[in-house]
Amino acid sequence: MAIAAVNSKESIRSHRKASQKQRLQLYFDPEAVSDLDTMQWRAGLASRAEVVRYSLRFFQWLLEETGQGGEVLVRKPDGEMKVLVMPFSIRELTDSTD
Repeated sequence: MAIAAVNSKESIRSHRKASQKQRLQLYFDPEAVSDLDTMQWRAGLASRAEVVRYSLRFFQWLLEETGQGGEVLVRKPDGEMKVLVMPFSIRELTDSTD
C-alpha cells in the first residue's frame, strides 16, 4: 500500500474523504467504557460507534464555533443563561492545529 504525502490539514481531509470507510481500534480505560455505554443508553443509540460519531460531529461543531470567537450558551430550566465552560481550552486546541 502506498502512503501519500500530505502537506496540509485540507489535503488530509480530502484524502480521507476520498477513501472508503476505515476501521479504527481504540483503547479506553474501564471508566471511559462505562461512560461510553451510559451515553449510548441515554441517547438511545444502537452502538458505541454511533456515540463516537456523534461526539466527533459535536466536537467539530464546537471547534468551528469557538474558533471564530463564538461562545456556547446553555439555557437552564429556570431560563438562566450560562456560558459553557469547557474542561480544556478550545483556543489552545485550535491554535495548535493551524
